[in-house]
Amino acid sequence: MIENNTTTINSKQESLEDLLIIKEMMELRDKYSTSIMIVTHNLAVALYMADKIIVMKDGEVVDRGNRDKILNNPKSDYTKRLLASVPTWREERHA
Repeated sequence: MIENNTTTINSKQESLEDLLIIKEMMELRDKYSTSIMIVTHNLAVALYMADKIIVMKDGEVVDRGNRDKILNNPKSDYTKRLLASVPTWREERHA
């Protein structure tokens, strides 16, 4: 049990560290008026950070568009399933 508790604590710590890194990246992007290209399997992070998103399956583009289009009107069933699997992101989206 102690090992499981440690794993949970470490997982929460890693998530917090990830969030701090993401926020730092967004602040640097704004400070230097630059762009960031992110390649990720974490759709929650993409939805939080990105203005434009491309969703790929098996090397093929199945959806593309701005964040709101992908979030509110995905075309492919694959993207719909991905969106349904994303845990609720409790952070206010970075502008």
